Amino acid sequence: MDGMGLFGPKPYRRRDSLTTATEAQRRGKPKKAIAAYQRILDHDGEDPMILHKLAVCLAQVRRVDEARPKFLAAAAGYEAGGFADKALAVYTAAAHHIPGEVEFWERIAQGHLLRERRADAIRVLIDATKNFVGRARRGERIQLLEHVRTIDTWHVEGGLALARDLVADGQSDEARTLLDGLAERNEGATLKKVRWAAFALQPSFGSAWRWLRAAVLGR
Repeated sequence: MDGMGLFGPKPYRRRDSLTTATEAQRRGKPKKAIAAYQRILDHDGEDPMILHKLAVCLAQVRRVDEARPKFLAAAAGYEAGGFADKALAVYTAAAHHIPGEVEFWERIAQGHLLRERRADAIRVLIDATKNFVGRARRGERIQLLEHVRTIDTWHVEGGLALARDLVADGQSDEARTLLDGLAERNEGATLKKVRWAAFALQPSFGSAWRWLRAAVLGR
């Protein structure tokens, strides 16, 4: 609802509302900023820049269920306009404010892949797993690490992390196949690390012997 002027409703001016919102945000008054940003959207329709700013404020006051679709709408608006870098910045901000949302991390990784930055995409996905701790979030960690495999099937760090979660999830055969594949493609210190992981996950005489051989011979 518009504010009241001296002789009636105060007329809407985008510049005034944006100034009010920006100043409120700077002063640490997100609720006032939310009202001002929402007023702009009500008058001018969806605007990616305003949606992004509003989403940040909503996240700051823990209105996550409202912030999430605003972040997505802001990114979609930038993508529709051909501003891929701005869309990536929105997803990055969203993951910062709502780190427990798998979709945001996946979108960031996809943004890096579109720019042929495979190493950055992998790093984002592996680092993202730190936000999904414990048994209840294991499925999401597996999901993120499986994405790593779609980028680099035999990525060592991602593969070792995935194997640990697969064993904990009761998927021991899949973990063994993954570790065997890593072992076939590596040697030296890396092979030693893979063989040790195999022994730690599933101790046996055979896995101990394979680790010892890798430690001594590097193969």
